[in-house]
Amino acid sequence: MKHLDSHLKSYEKVGRSGIMRSLLTVLLVLFSFTASMSQNYDDDGVMLISSKADWEKFCEISKWINEPFEARLTCDITDPVTTSAGLTDHSFYGKFDGGGHTLVVNLQSPNQAPFLTTDGATIKNLKVRGKIVTDSKYAAGIVSIVQGKDVTISNCVSDVDIISSVDGDGTHGGIVGVAYPNASIIMSNCMFTGSISGDYTSDCGGLIGWVNVPVTIKKCLVAGTFNLGNIGSSDTFVRNEDARKQSILNDCYFVKPFGMVDVRTKMATPDQLRSGELAFLLKWGQRLGLDQFPSPISKFKIKAQFYQEQQP
Repeated sequence: MKHLDSHLKSYEKVGRSGIMRSLLTVLLVLFSFTASMSQNYDDDGVMLISSKADWEKFCEISKWINEPFEARLTCDITDPVTTSAGLTDHSFYGKFDGGGHTLVVNLQSPNQAPFLTTDGATIKNLKVRGKIVTDSKYAAGIVSIVQGKDVTISNCVSDVDIISSVDGDGTHGGIVGVAYPNASIIMSNCMFTGSISGDYTSDCGGLIGWVNVPVTIKKCLVAGTFNLGNIGSSDTFVRNEDARKQSILNDCYFVKPFGMVDVRTKMATPDQLRSGELAFLLKWGQRLGLDQFPSPISKFKIKAQFYQEQQP
């Protein structure tokens, strides 16, 4: 009996020490998680993205969170990201500030754009560079699908090469793929300098692949290249002639026409691009002699006399 008692006491000690070890392990994990989370958020609760891993965390959160949240790039991410924010049935609802930084992408279907779907979102101050290889419709440099109201895209540059194997109507866009019937978009100070190509693909848009309702577009530039098997009903800015005619297009320029061209838009001349005149007209920036095109996120602002001046 004494022998049994001694065994029970030793098991009790082991049990207590095991519980303590388990509790300590849990506490350490919680501490590490909390420390990690605090490093990735600022004092206002804005998620800070400074790496490919951070972008992946942001994308994962956007797929399940049911309330608006904010995120901001703190530096260029040059390690190409392969994931998109949002799901086809769960939109990104929040605010994303690129901070004037560049996000390099290497996306493949079903990841059709950095932001797969948006609803009531604000995306600004972002440059996206890289490529999207797709066998599905609605690939785009910033947002694939706008399916809700009050989506604002401003000060964004899409320098993305969209490589399509879609047979027929691609509905790809330099900035946005498609805007659903209940959507509303305000796009300002955006430009597309990438490319859309596909031997069998047709029907795309320089800025938006297809809109079902009128949109607002101000101070935008289409300077991309297009190499499609068939232009079809492609449009230099916004595809769907009826909706485009009812849309607001102010101070918009293009370098080369791509399918239909709205009479309210203007072709930028080589002299305007070279001298800085277009940058001055749009109030964008450009390093004269170095940058082929002006940019809404450039720090080199052009003032009257078309000279170069770096803003402090």
